[in-house]
Amino acid sequence: MTMFFISRTSPFFLNSCALQSSILCTSVYRYLCQKTNIHASIFNLPHMFIKTNATFSVNSERLVYTFYKPSLKLTFINKLRTKAFVKCNRAHFSMTKKHQSHIKQLKNKQDERSQQCRKHNLLFDVCSNKDNMSVEEWKEFKDEIITSSKRRITDYSFDGTVMRAMLSRENHSLAKSFMKYLKAMGIKPNLVTVSSYMALCGQKGEDADEQEILNVYNEFCDLPSELDVVTAEGIIRGLCVTSQWREALKIVDKIHSFTNPSQNSLNAIACSAFRNRDIDCAWNTIEKIVDAKHLPGEQVYCSSIWLSKQLINNKTANGFGLMERLLNFFHANEVQMTLYVARLIKDYFEEYGTAQNSLAKWKGTFTLIERNGVCQSCGRKINPIILQTNEFETLKEAFLSHVFIGKDIFLSTTTVEFKEYCDFINNNAPFDIVVDSLNVAHAQKSQNSNALAAQLLTVVRHFAKAQKKVLVLGRKHMEYWPKKEMDTISKLSYCFFADNVSKDDYFLLYATMMSGMGSMFVSRDFMRDHLFKLHDSYLSKIFTKWLKLHQLYLVRVEKPDRVVLQGPQRFHITTQGCSQTGWHIPYIDEKAVGPLNTVTKWLCLQHTL
Repeated sequence: MTMFFISRTSPFFLNSCALQSSILCTSVYRYLCQKTNIHASIFNLPHMFIKTNATFSVNSERLVYTFYKPSLKLTFINKLRTKAFVKCNRAHFSMTKKHQSHIKQLKNKQDERSQQCRKHNLLFDVCSNKDNMSVEEWKEFKDEIITSSKRRITDYSFDGTVMRAMLSRENHSLAKSFMKYLKAMGIKPNLVTVSSYMALCGQKGEDADEQEILNVYNEFCDLPSELDVVTAEGIIRGLCVTSQWREALKIVDKIHSFTNPSQNSLNAIACSAFRNRDIDCAWNTIEKIVDAKHLPGEQVYCSSIWLSKQLINNKTANGFGLMERLLNFFHANEVQMTLYVARLIKDYFEEYGTAQNSLAKWKGTFTLIERNGVCQSCGRKINPIILQTNEFETLKEAFLSHVFIGKDIFLSTTTVEFKEYCDFINNNAPFDIVVDSLNVAHAQKSQNSNALAAQLLTVVRHFAKAQKKVLVLGRKHMEYWPKKEMDTISKLSYCFFADNVSKDDYFLLYATMMSGMGSMFVSRDFMRDHLFKLHDSYLSKIFTKWLKLHQLYLVRVEKPDRVVLQGPQRFHITTQGCSQTGWHIPYIDEKAVGPLNTVTKWLCLQHTL
């Protein structure tokens, strides 16, 4: 944070507009560039003066102008208080020795950072552009890196740093030559180096040298009793491309006693289990991923589809059953796959059909689902979202007890405000519409309070014209927005303004739930934080259904006074169907995702006549 202290009596006492004038900006800018010898692109002072959010405060002696720029820490003080002086007519600044020394320190730090950047550039240039290096070249490279880093990289940490750099660049051939260098020098690689190297080998997949991986693992992997997740992940990824992939299960069991394995580790094990036709192990691992509130990676689905094809071709097991199990998993967990996986499934059905009639022909079509849930390809309507009354009551009770009135509620509000809000809702609910006012107001480019108030008023008026009972939730600082607009909003709706430090999401969800199943809320927030705070998969699914049915998304406000809203999602965006009636499978296309992250692209699989 940088502060300018300017005397009220000095010729430099200016109002906020004058302080941001281009003349002053240019003068300050030129002076600093001359004194600090730092390039303009680093500070860009005119941009900061004109466009930054600044705060002004006046006391009896001076005006304080503050803006945020951590890398520039200068304080200019008027000549009545120190030897420094400011002359507006020449825009000439003279700083005390203390400030000049501070500038020098900043410049030294910048030079040091530049040196570090050059060192990292050298490291990554070598890891990106070279395929092989001799022992002598590695020696010279090590000396250069350690010397230039000024002991930030030591003789001990050099091996791991270099191997991680090669891992990020996927340079297996250079990593192999580095391992040869370590062996020639009689250096035993540490566990970080071995882990990174095995992860690098694992990236090659079926092309990996199994014997090389196992030799490294058996020779150097003296695993400690407590293995960190990152190191374990590298070793697991390497083992999972070998015939000894079950060793990875032992490592997972080892670290499970004190922490959870990474999702990448479990993805690698699931893929390896499918490749080695251990279906039970693969699905057990997938269940572990889901229990950790994650979903398997794309490579897991691809491995499952690959195994399904292999089983059908070899006629050794029910490959069709494996595919149906995968589709049912997509349905149960609302998986929205990538376009690549959707194409694999389309090709599978068109080539193999299903278990009921493998000779029946299938046709896959990439299509759209209308807002009413009707498929544009086959004309069938997919299943709607249905929230039962008992489900809603269960959700409301759980939300109020675990989230809204949970242990952390008073980190987001105060006891007095909490009671005041509850009384307000009890006296005025139910509401038809609850508006997240700041979220709605800031859904535009302008941050001017006049524009913000006008935007909010337009939205409130839209619902008031429809004879809706509206609650506007905001913060206390909004009371200082333009009086005319805020008075009109108060007449058209009920208003509650929380403290500026309070989290209004809790208030928004509470008011909507307390207003019953017919209430809606307007917000552009996805409410993911509250989803995780329920700590229960069943409640999370109900909360997701409730959100889809009760959230209105503000797309834009058009002149004059036209409000464009994205309505609630009325149908399930998840895999639906069966082998008898066909399948509808949503997939992710980055160019076709709706405002609420709603998928608009689907794969329709149907029997051909």
